Parts: sequence; C-alpha cells; structure tokens
Amino acid sequence: MRNSSAGFVSIELLAALLIIMLSFSLLLPKILSPEKTRVDFAAQYLVSNLRLIQQKSFMQPHETKNPFNSHIIINSQSYEIYMTSPNQPIIVKLPDGVTMLSNRGHVFSFNRGDNYTATTATITITSKNHTAKVIINSYGRIRMGD
Repeated sequence: MRNSSAGFVSIELLAALLIIMLSFSLLLPKILSPEKTRVDFAAQYLVSNLRLIQQKSFMQPHETKNPFNSHIIINSQSYEIYMTSPNQPIIVKLPDGVTMLSNRGHVFSFNRGDNYTATTATITITSKNHTAKVIINSYGRIRMGD
C-alpha cells in the first residue's frame, strides 16, 4: 500500500522554501547595503571624535592659559584631530566615495564649559545615495540627525 501523504509533504516543503526565499529577498538590500553602512560608520566615528575633543577641552583648568586648544579640522575626504600638540595630528580618512561638508567653517573646537558655542553647526557626510548629518547645537550637544 502506498503512502498518499508523500506528495503533500513536498508541497509543504516547497511552500516553506518559497516563503523563506521571499522574505530573504525583501531583507537582503537592507542587510547588504555597504554604502549606507560606510556613511553611518563615518558619521558615528566623527561624533565620537568630536565628543573626545569636547571632553579634552572641558578637562582643562580655567586658570590655565593654554595657547593650544584641542580641535578638529574638517576636509572633504578626511579630518585632522589635534589633541595635545599642534605638531602631531591624528588624520582620519573617510571611506572611498564618502565626502564631508560643514555649514560652519572647517575648524571645530569647544569652550571649557563657561561659554556656549557661538552657533549651531551641521556636518553632512554623503555618498552617492546616502546622507548622514552630525549636528552640534549651541549648548555643545553632539548627535547624529536626519
């Protein structure tokens, strides 16, 4: 006697594989978007470095007259981090195809906490199809924006 449910099992198996393939094809572009990942990583790394410069500036005593202030210089393909001396910058290069543009000059430094930053700034990091923004508000808050 033959088992009549053998054909039904293969149809179930094909239906399950079809559902898995369909869901994977819908999620694949979101998972494997290296361009968006590169832009977001560059923006998050810039936020981290800006916060480091801000922390270094806030750690200086008020009485110290340091002629050199920690700052970051923004270029289109990289940025330079000056923390302790003007002779040894740390240069961070952006990934290929990613550029950076600021609406408020190219040098970013922070006060020691006794004065607010003069104006807000937005640094736009772009690639061919994706954009991320790093926003510094007048109180010194640094965040990624839309």
